[in-house]
Amino acid sequence: MRKVIPLGIGLALCSTLAMAQTPFKGKVLDENGEPVIGASILVVGTNRGTITDVDGSFTLTAPEGSGQIKVSYVGMVSQTVGIKPNLKITLKSDSQNLDEVVVIAYGTTSSKNLTGAVSSVRGEAIKNLPGPSVDEMLQGRASGVMISSPSGSVGVSPVINIRGVSSISNSTTPLYVVDGMIISMDGTSSTRQNPLADINSADIKSIEILKDAAATALYGSRAANGVIMITTNSGQKGKAKISYSGSYTVTTPTNMIEAMNAEQYVDLKNLAVSNTASRQSDKGFYDKYAYGLMYDSNGDVVSTDWSDLLFQTGSIMNHDLNVSGGNDTANYYISTGIMNQDGITVGDEFKRYSFKANTNFNPTDWLSGGFNGSYSNTQQKNVDSGYGTGAYSINGFSRMAAILPPNIPAYNEDGTPYMDNGNYLGYGNNKIGCTYYNPMSYIDEQASRMENNRIIASGFLDLHPIKGLNIRSQYGVDWFITNSTTMYSPNGGDGYASGGNLYAYATTRKTWTWTNTANYQFDLAKNHHFAATIGMEAQEMQYKRRYYDASTLADKEMIFEEAPYLTYSSDASTNKREERSMISYLGRLSYNWNYRYYLEGSFRRDGLSALGNKWGNFWGVSASWRISDENFFKPLQSAISDLRLKASYGIVGNTNVDAYASLSTYSSTYYNGVGAYYPTSIADANLGWEQTAKTDIGITGQIANRFNFEVTYFRSKSKNLILNSSQAYSTGIPDFAITTNLGKAQNQGLEFSLGGNILHINGFSWDSSVNFTFVKNKVLELESDIIEDGTGANNITTEGLSMAQLYVYPTAGVDPETGRRVVLLDDANGNATREALLVYTYGQGASVYDRTTGEALDIDDWNPHIMGNTKPTYYGGWTNNFSWKGWDATLFFQFSGGNKIYNGMKATMSDMRFWNNSTDVYKTIWRQPGDVSDYAKPEVNDNYSNGSANPISDFIENGDYLRLKNLVIGYTFNTKNWSKKIGISQLRLYATATNLFCITGYSGMDPEINSRADSSNTISGIDKNTAPLTRTYSFGVNLSF
Repeated sequence: MRKVIPLGIGLALCSTLAMAQTPFKGKVLDENGEPVIGASILVVGTNRGTITDVDGSFTLTAPEGSGQIKVSYVGMVSQTVGIKPNLKITLKSDSQNLDEVVVIAYGTTSSKNLTGAVSSVRGEAIKNLPGPSVDEMLQGRASGVMISSPSGSVGVSPVINIRGVSSISNSTTPLYVVDGMIISMDGTSSTRQNPLADINSADIKSIEILKDAAATALYGSRAANGVIMITTNSGQKGKAKISYSGSYTVTTPTNMIEAMNAEQYVDLKNLAVSNTASRQSDKGFYDKYAYGLMYDSNGDVVSTDWSDLLFQTGSIMNHDLNVSGGNDTANYYISTGIMNQDGITVGDEFKRYSFKANTNFNPTDWLSGGFNGSYSNTQQKNVDSGYGTGAYSINGFSRMAAILPPNIPAYNEDGTPYMDNGNYLGYGNNKIGCTYYNPMSYIDEQASRMENNRIIASGFLDLHPIKGLNIRSQYGVDWFITNSTTMYSPNGGDGYASGGNLYAYATTRKTWTWTNTANYQFDLAKNHHFAATIGMEAQEMQYKRRYYDASTLADKEMIFEEAPYLTYSSDASTNKREERSMISYLGRLSYNWNYRYYLEGSFRRDGLSALGNKWGNFWGVSASWRISDENFFKPLQSAISDLRLKASYGIVGNTNVDAYASLSTYSSTYYNGVGAYYPTSIADANLGWEQTAKTDIGITGQIANRFNFEVTYFRSKSKNLILNSSQAYSTGIPDFAITTNLGKAQNQGLEFSLGGNILHINGFSWDSSVNFTFVKNKVLELESDIIEDGTGANNITTEGLSMAQLYVYPTAGVDPETGRRVVLLDDANGNATREALLVYTYGQGASVYDRTTGEALDIDDWNPHIMGNTKPTYYGGWTNNFSWKGWDATLFFQFSGGNKIYNGMKATMSDMRFWNNSTDVYKTIWRQPGDVSDYAKPEVNDNYSNGSANPISDFIENGDYLRLKNLVIGYTFNTKNWSKKIGISQLRLYATATNLFCITGYSGMDPEINSRADSSNTISGIDKNTAPLTRTYSFGVNLSF
């Protein structure tokens, strides 16, 4: 039954006429006899009405002379019935939901008229999920949309790819449109930042994801990566309704690698010293490099759990309050929200204060308008820098928690941080010292802080001069004002050597968009239906950034911008002023005959200031055929209904390029006291658009009027990809490269979705939906291979394969007899076929020897090879909604696979320098002949045999997983019999858990981790020194008055 939808979804209509009354009452049920809550009851010919309560009952008085009421509910077939004293009305399910409104580019349409590929997610599906940003909440909920969370650190943005990766060097972030206005997704901070975290998910009504050319063509040059359209809540006709939602969430890491304790650490490290000493001529070698335990004043062994000190149980607190209402001529929705998050790494925080106001008015039949505005203040603090390029940072907590020696204390007994070798953690009782700082010496003083103020606001006026014609003018502003500072403490970490550092940025980005459109719907004769759209759009972005720095800080509180000790930087790469503008002309024409045969065409012409070849044309065409309306299909209509065949093709573009990408730039300097200019980049003056041709063929329908299904084949082919073209050194061109259009890539695959009601009996209902996507990426044309240092492993992008292949050193396990890593050297043909044993010798490095003969070989013949695809080839989600009386529950599973992951943490945790190792290494490392192990014979300072110095193929694993992403259990109270003095119209309590378990063969912390998701599309599939994802437990309340 449909009891989980808030009462306010219907129209709360009130009588305003003073005349004779005809009272009556009734009850509205569904086909299973269950009450329909919130059904709209409207007296035909008047504006008088009401909605049903939690029992499906209603009471109404009708003006004298009224004879009928209209009963309606979303997702059910409306009925018009005669008025009588005690009505019992049964609404049938409209499983086809053909008239559901779907938001599309520059307008709306109904589901029955949709020819493009669009996935919809209702706001209710994500309303009570914990987390700061809506993008991660969409994970697994729409076919064709791959969303992954690369880290559990505060402020890390999820990676979103719609139907694959269409660009090599440019961003593949989708275009975001909020209430009809394109918003910026470019960060304005030097710290980690997710611009979507500025939007409160509690304000979202629906999200549409536009995927094919037919759906996206009207966004032209910015639509190659797909379009995500967010529609926020608006008011409804009726008296004011106040709603509150609050929740408290506890967060913990999904998984942590268990590190050795002090006794295990000393035992294993001394085994390495012993193994190495046996091959040394120096008989005192062991005594020179042995490790030892430390004891406190009570005689207890010092055993420091650095994970326990650097990680914590985090929390998220949410409070959202809104009021909405309206009358015949206007409505309003006003909300405010507070979020306060403490991350799982100590010191990491996120806070958001948000305000939202939406109003709509229609004073006359020919004029209407509205305003949609939001303000948010977000404050973020990161002490842990261990993500992206900071994965090797000495301030990276995931790395430090894993490798710092456990036999050295974090604190002296007087509570001060322990420091032995200067400000380093030092030796303790070890003969080999730790050259990293004690993080406890700077954890309270060091942080990257960001405060962002953002306004997203737009206003519009609609004119309706004749029937079917709507002329709209909308002006909107997206305005960031960001201040960020990074403080490195003089007491340790990255700031120690310079006596402390401060880096401060003051940034603003202001984007205005003015859109003018005309939509006209009309019919010719009876069955010829047309809809036309024409329009123009102008947009301008202004960006300013000022940079300050300071060093030799004496006081951690001295982090104020504009203070006397700050040094203004004149470096053009850090101080910027940019402007970028676009003007566009667009049009769309749709036609259908009797809602059976559909044709649609869209066109947009964009002009962008950033390019040399500034103007581009983008278009899409689509067709649809409702096969189930044909006479020959009538025998099958009871089994399959609303069966439609759809196809589309079009050209869209990608403009995620620098503001001056087509201009050569220069900088200034002084030489011998004389000013001079020199080139910093040479550009291609004819730089143009990246273009993507998209093809879609699909079929959609319903089985037994119960299950909706859709199957779609898609292919996108991108050309003119923007890449660096190598230039001869003799040209003198800076960096010996010119950015130009020269690459090609392709994505193709299959989407499948199926959903409906599985069971509805005795008040119990089970709805289920599943979506699968299979996709394959392929680089078609490239000037030369692109090899990237991915932090812990390399990636290579080459023709004929998907982007970002793992490019690591081939190995074949550990030799059971000798304990040496078996490496594969290149033969004369360049194939890795020759087996050799890798032997690390203290003070000399690594050497290789023929595995069979023992002959010394050339280690330069050990070269990296392509070792696996890092882009998932399948992904999807499975949603299950249950309800029984006042109870509701949701089980949501998300899955992904077909990709490889380099488990860099396995290398980190088996490095035989002074670093700590995992308990898995301690228990399973090779110790004697015959042992079968993943880890080579321990030798002092050996960082080769287990993959630290050179990433090895033995640590490549499958990335397939199935995750219980969300579990929600709620109870909605029957407030009908509660005292009216309380004023509560709805009360729901709920509990939510995320990431409860993950079924995977991956041995690392989490198969979703992607340590370099902050970089280009040519780096991926690496898990190295990055915080794990979070598991959350939430308790909340939804309350309406």
